This record gives sequence, C-alpha cells and structure tokens, in this order.
Amino acid sequence: NDIIYFLNKKIENDIKRPYLVNLIAYKKAIDKKNEDIDSTIQRLIAYGVDYEIIMQTLQGIEVTKGYLGTSESSHAVNKEAVRKMKTNIEEKGPFVTALQQELYALISQRSDLQSKYDGANVVVMKEHDLLSIVSPPVVNSSKVYPRTLRTTILIAVLTLILSSLFVICLEKKHFHSMFKGVFKSKTTKKSHKK
Repeated sequence: NDIIYFLNKKIENDIKRPYLVNLIAYKKAIDKKNEDIDSTIQRLIAYGVDYEIIMQTLQGIEVTKGYLGTSESSHAVNKEAVRKMKTNIEEKGPFVTALQQELYALISQRSDLQSKYDGANVVVMKEHDLLSIVSPPVVNSSKVYPRTLRTTILIAVLTLILSSLFVICLEKKHFHSMFKGVFKSKTTKKSHKK
C-alpha cells in the first residue's frame, strides 16, 4: 500500500508540476501589475491635486462645473479658475488621458492574468484520482471456486475424450500397418499354391 501511495503521489506531482510553475509566474505577473496600477493611480491623483485635472467621468464633469461656478444654478463664473484649469488641461491633459488609458489597460491585463492564475490553481488544488492507474489489490468477496471447479472438470473430461480419440486413431493406424504385411503374405501364399 505504501508503494501504491508513493506512486500515486509521484504521478500526481508530475501532472501538477507544470501548473505549479505557471502558478508562480502568474502570481509574480499579477503582483507586478498591481504595483503598476497603484503607481498609475498615484500619478493620476498627483495630477488631480497639483493641476486640478479630474478624470473625465460624469462625476468629474459635475465637480468641475461646481468648482468653476458654471452649473445651471450658479451665474457667477470664476474667470481666474477657468483660465487656470484651461491652462492645466492644455498642458497636462494629454498626459492624464494617456495615464487613464494605461490604467484601463493594466486593469484588463491583470484580469486576464488572474483568470489564468485561477485556472492553473484549480488543477493544482484538485485531488487527482489515480487509483485506476495504480490500484491496491482487493480480495473478491464472492466465492468463485464452484465455477472454477466446474470448468476444471469440464476441461478434464474433454481432455480425456480427445486423448482417447487420438490414441484410438494412432492404434488403429499402427494396427492396420502391422497386419497389412501379414494379410499380403497369406494372399501371396494362396496364389502360389493355385
């Protein structure tokens, strides 16, 4: 049983080894993507704090309208703030847009890596049933000797019959060849007497 257990573990490890290598590689790649995502987010936050450029979402548009005083309920416009924001958007807007696109790409790449990691992890965590390949001996609970005894008796009787026929055929052939010469000599003697 120990040998069977050892062989099962050996085969299971051979099956899982490539997936373990992939698992480690995917984990490192996911950690690197998480670092890149955190770095990109920090840079976007810095653009928001330093240059007051907010990500272009519906919420960002509303915040900008409120900050500039250009919402429908407000009639006062802060011209200095508008000019400053226009300058910041002109100078830093392309960088913020590129960072936003980079962030979306990094998140998508991390999702792909995570799905590959999960797929490899399923194979590694799965308990493989290899008993069909290497299985321990099992004693049969049903009695099988009556069928074996019947078969043995049948084979013995058939063997006896076939061997008897074989011996009879050999004896008949031998008997016939032995007396063939005797009958020829008697017939030749009779023909000489006539």
